[in-house]
Amino acid sequence: MRALFLLPSLLLLTACQSSNPYQADGKPLPPAPPGAANHFDRSAYPATPRDYGRYRDWAWRDLPAGSAWADGALVA
Repeated sequence: MRALFLLPSLLLLTACQSSNPYQADGKPLPPAPPGAANHFDRSAYPATPRDYGRYRDWAWRDLPAGSAWADGALVA
């Protein structure tokens, strides 16, 4: 039973010792466009932190529209 596990393990280990057929060659990067140096990319930075101090007052800036049975102040 142990030989059944040992033989495939040795074959796999021998296969891993072969040389790497891949080369670390690649095409060089193309030059950047001329306007790229002056462009500010806002998506590269995280969003500004949210100011939760604005939520201390939950009063409505504009009251919602009322209906036939409820005034706008009652809805709010």
